Amino acid sequence: MYVTVVPYSHLWETAYKEEKQKLINFMNDILVEIYHIGSTAVKGLPAKPIIDIMPVVTNIALVDKYNSRQGDRYIV
Repeated sequence: MYVTVVPYSHLWETAYKEEKQKLINFMNDILVEIYHIGSTAVKGLPAKPIIDIMPVVTNIALVDKYNSRQGDRYIV
């Protein structure tokens, strides 16, 4: 298995903000906060070009109701 690490990109912050807004629109009724986590969240750090996002919700059991509404890019 190979892992690709690329130089830091300022576009990662933009990509996070776009995905954050999608999550807000998608499941706002149970969201408490959304965090950009992982290596792409660290300015200047080379990383795997994958935006890791951690939503905090009011009740984890409520997340399942969104599974049928999820898009291709969401893993819930």
